[in-house]
Amino acid sequence: MPDLPEYLLKAYELFKEEFTKHMEYFSELDPTKEVLSENAEEICRRFHTIKGGAGFLELPEVVRMAKEGEALFRNFNYSEETLLSFQSYVEGLKNEGEKFE
Repeated sequence: MPDLPEYLLKAYELFKEEFTKHMEYFSELDPTKEVLSENAEEICRRFHTIKGGAGFLELPEVVRMAKEGEALFRNFNYSEETLLSFQSYVEGLKNEGEKFE
């Protein structure tokens, strides 16, 4: 857990809950061209939400990965590289989320 002032602890707890929901959503997606294409706007929105919360709580590595994930899906164009990047961002965020204690 980051060293946060007392008044941010509730925000941090809410962020952790929302982060978990977003990660569950990402984990449940079948990362095929069709599924990612159909859900690109929702995926982009979720990365954006993670980025905003992480920015507020000063979690720079989470911000970086969420920002890159958001950019990837803002103008979505499926390729093997896109799929690998998506999987990499989700795995990286998952690893960062394991540090939220």
